[in-house]
Formats: sequence, C-alpha cells, structure tokens
Amino acid sequence: MFSYLHQPKGFYKHLFLLALPVIVQNLITTSLGFLDTFMVGLLGSDQMSAVTVANVPVFIIQLVVFGLQSGSSVLISQYWGRGDRESINRVMGIGFMIAGGVSVLFAAILCAFPAQVLYLITDNLTLVELAEPYLRIVGFSYIFNSLSSIYIGMQRSIENPRFGMIVFAISMLCNTLGNYVLIFGKLGLPALGITGAAVATLLSRVVSWDYQDLIEEHTPTVASTLEISEKALAALDQGMRMTGSIGTAEQYLKDYPIAIACKTGTAQWQGTTSTGSFSGSDHASFVLYAPADDPEIAIAVYIERGSQGGNLANVCIPILDAYFSSSAKYETIATENIAY
Repeated sequence: MFSYLHQPKGFYKHLFLLALPVIVQNLITTSLGFLDTFMVGLLGSDQMSAVTVANVPVFIIQLVVFGLQSGSSVLISQYWGRGDRESINRVMGIGFMIAGGVSVLFAAILCAFPAQVLYLITDNLTLVELAEPYLRIVGFSYIFNSLSSIYIGMQRSIENPRFGMIVFAISMLCNTLGNYVLIFGKLGLPALGITGAAVATLLSRVVSWDYQDLIEEHTPTVASTLEISEKALAALDQGMRMTGSIGTAEQYLKDYPIAIACKTGTAQWQGTTSTGSFSGSDHASFVLYAPADDPEIAIAVYIERGSQGGNLANVCIPILDAYFSSSAKYETIATENIAY
C-alpha cells in the first residue's frame, strides 16, 4: 500500500496546488453562516439564537447543492479527461436545472411560510419573530448560491480550482462589509439588525454570481494596432499567403481565383482514466482573410477532432464563392468544391 505514496517528482506539488484553493473555498463557504451569527451576536443573545435557528433549514439547502455539485463534478472530471465538452455542457445543464429548481422551491416556501418552518425547529415565540424576516430574505440568496456552486464545481473539475476561491473570497468580503454597514447602521444607512445581515448575505450571493461573467472577459486585438515591426507583419502576411499556395491548405486553395491568406492549426489531446490513457483525432482550426492584398472577408473554423486544420479550408470555399459571386467587383466565381 505504501508503495503508491512514491510518485513522480512534482506530483505532490501539483496536488497541493489543486487542493489548497478548494480547502480555502470550503472554509470561506462554511464561514459565511458563522459570520452572520457572530456579527448579529453583538446585538444580543436572542438575535444570535434567532440567526442560528434560521440557518438550520438553510443548511438543508446546502446539503442538496453539495450533493449535486459532488455528483456532477465526478462526471465532468471524467468527460474533461476524454475531451468530451458536449457531455460536460449536458451535465452542467442538468445540474443547473435541478439546483435551480430545488433552490427556487425552498426559497418560495421560506418566503411564504417562514414562521411555520421555524416552528418545526423551535417553539420559542421570540426567536421565531426575530428570525422570520431573516429567513425570508436569506432563502432567495441560495438561488444564486446553488447555481454558482454548480458552476464553480465545474471549474474545479477542469483543473481551475482558483476560480471558486476567488469568487467566494470576494463574496465573503462583500458579506462582511454589508453586515457591518447594514446591521449597525453605518455610512448613513439605517440599522437593520438581523434583517441587515440577511440583506448583506443576499447581496454577497448576487455578487458571487455576477463575477462569473467577468472572469473570462476578453477584448480581441487587431494585429496591425500592436507594436510589431513592419518586417514582422510582412513575414506574417507572406507566411499566411504561402499556406494556401504551397502549404497545408494547398490542396483546396492553390487554384482559387482570388489570393487568400490563411493559417491552419492542429491541437493534439489525450486523457487518462483509472483504466489507462487514451487519445483520438486531433482538434483542427483554420482562419483566412481575402483578398490577401485588401481584405474584405475573414473566416474562422474550429472542429473538435477534425483531424487536420488544412482540411477545413474546404469548408470555407462555399462561403468565399457566395461572397465574391454576389459582389459586382469580381467576376462570377466558379470552383469545384472538393468533398472533405
């Protein structure tokens, strides 16, 4: 058994780098509920007890979401190893539907019948009265929390565990600041007590969801606007012209009546499971612009397991034919579309 502890150099370092963000994320997630209890506890023992009681039904929602996240993560990890992104999207869709449906149902129940739910936990009328507004608001926060948890679980399964740590760290920071301002009435806002803690929790969950749309934001850059020498740009243009005339796309574009500049790409992939390693056809990509001297149209094609990037040039020919045939500047384009 101990022989399995002897792993190649760098294995434990890689394992630690994957595990540390997950550990921090789980600590932050667990701390959010305790944070509300602690800060509300500064108001008095009754308020602290009320928040503790209100977090019991919320804990049930967390268990459901944790189960969905764990189950989907196992499947996504397997599909990620196989390079099967379509199946990953399918698992994600199912997870979103179930997690969203369950959390919406719980939120509706907690909003409509908070007192009845609390009476299942305690018969203390004072605690029920104090916890009722808190539970009604916090229930809605878990709609956002459940969806973001599924998404973050997916990111963890595709070797990006830092994503969840960053998102939940920002969420905790917002929750702490919101608690301070709304519970105690700082920065000119009214002191809302327990209700302020619930509002701060809801806002922090919304922030953790919105941040997902910003984490991958990217603005394309036009090559001619970069600080590249004219000589380098000329070499790039010459190389792309040669790809279609004597390079990997020659079979399809050599005799095309309009000069084309293009680039082919091939990405190898492989995966590993408990039964061993596996691989398949390479991913293929192809980009072009035409006419090469004065570009009017640009086309990009990417096909998973498309074998060779040069083969995708054939996909572009009908598009080029249609574009240039419809323009009065060019004679009628007539090419033989070679089957892929």
